[in-house]
Amino acid sequence: MTRNKRHLFVGLCSMIIIAFITGVAISGERVTITGTVNDNYQIVTDDGNIYEVEGNEKGDEVVDLVDKKVKVTGT
Repeated sequence: MTRNKRHLFVGLCSMIIIAFITGVAISGERVTITGTVNDNYQIVTDDGNIYEVEGNEKGDEVVDLVDKKVKVTGT
């Protein structure tokens, strides 16, 4: 019986890990956010969520808008 419980535990752990990995892969979907740009390469929404701005060409365009309210779409 102990051996069966061990197999069940390992199976459940494996399923949880697979679900976590799949969730991370799916979370790469596009979203639109509205918030204020700060000088730390971040966008802060009205409800206090903070999103990091990617340090690339498009991100540099967004960061040039420090202290401005923006609406952006990305992953």
